[in-house]
Amino acid sequence: MQMGMTVWIHTLQGRTLSKYDNDHSLLNFHSENLDKVCESINVPKLTSFFDMTDLTLNLSEGTEEEESEMDPETGWPYGIDDMDWFDAAIGQSTLLTLRAHIPSHPILALKPETERALIEEIDDCLQKLSAPAKNGGKFHLALIL
Repeated sequence: MQMGMTVWIHTLQGRTLSKYDNDHSLLNFHSENLDKVCESINVPKLTSFFDMTDLTLNLSEGTEEEESEMDPETGWPYGIDDMDWFDAAIGQSTLLTLRAHIPSHPILALKPETERALIEEIDDCLQKLSAPAKNGGKFHLALIL
């Protein structure tokens, strides 16, 4: 993934979209190595929860969107059904397991301050996944340019 990108977590319960715009840049920056950790602990890869809708739109030609073209549910130039969604309980389980293995996993070899910041990003995602995971909701990690 490119350095200028970040990850935002969005949750979905029914047709209610929660838009969180906290940057989770370390999740994106370290996603390749985090995927290796996921493989080694036998959980879905972090990138399997990435939604590329916003990134694809921003990289495509003619990204100037008219105000009238905004989706009424999302306020974005694409709708809920245009995005990829994943089971929040599976995402929560994956992130909890990944979080527990970060400090001891040699693939990452992070500086202590980077490791703490990465765990803070995961904790933020876990907090936002709590209710949707209990209520059968969905989520994704949106790649944002």
